[in-house]
Amino acid sequence: MEQLHNLLSQCARLLRLDRGTRQAAAGLAVVALFWVVGLLGGLHILNGITNAMTILVGLYVMLGLVITSLVVGAAATTELSRRASLRWRK
Repeated sequence: MEQLHNLLSQCARLLRLDRGTRQAAAGLAVVALFWVVGLLGGLHILNGITNAMTILVGLYVMLGLVITSLVVGAAATTELSRRASLRWRK
């Protein structure tokens, strides 16, 4: 568990989410917006395409975006929880 926390902290530093609460909250908001748009019809983009290769490439791009959003969301959540725990300790 500690290794996962360290990995997410490194991701937060890499994505510059550790510079303040606003950056981490903005990152989390962008991820939430991405998922809301996806739930409201994100795959509708691929509906009119008839070429199988185009659909496959589109699905791979979406898979990459989903993985990236999960990493950014986890890193932002970790950073926000770290900042909240530091605030409670004071």
